[in-house]
Amino acid sequence: METRTDLRGSGVSGRMVAVLIAVLGPFAFLASSCDQSTSSAKLPTPANATTPAAVATAPPVAYAPPGGPVPAQLLGVWLLPTASVNATIGCQAPLSVATCRLSLNLTGTGYSFAGTLPSGPGEVVVNNTEIDFFNASQCTSQGPAGVGRYTWNLASGGLHLAPLNSDPCGRSTYLMNETFYRKL
Repeated sequence: METRTDLRGSGVSGRMVAVLIAVLGPFAFLASSCDQSTSSAKLPTPANATTPAAVATAPPVAYAPPGGPVPAQLLGVWLLPTASVNATIGCQAPLSVATCRLSLNLTGTGYSFAGTLPSGPGEVVVNNTEIDFFNASQCTSQGPAGVGRYTWNLASGGLHLAPLNSDPCGRSTYLMNETFYRKL
């Protein structure tokens, strides 16, 4: 048995009801779905949810200046002499590699520092005699503003770096006009 509502005599035609439903229906749906307030404490947190802490420690924005991978002759671990590290940061006495050390590790497309100072990973590209350090996790400047550009040369067994710009990141303290030697 079919039930029908008779709208005759109510002053509202069936056509008008259909138009009203077509026009106002989506708004009613949105209003009803927006009105559902559920405490976030009751909802499960997705595994990949972004929290304020995650935003603060998010990886740097992907950016790469022109260049290619680190050439074979630069790959590996390079040590800054103890006297240079001491002159830069002031180490505890007695001065030795154990108490005053900084190494620069160059991989195909990355770099990192290790030793007495806090480590600092990032990315690197080489373009002829220019080496660019960028996307460092500890650097507050990101993208093109976070690039430290240096010239490099190998002489007397050392890797000498000289700045081409004002490197906005703390790594400039350890790279600017310094000569690193291969770890033996």
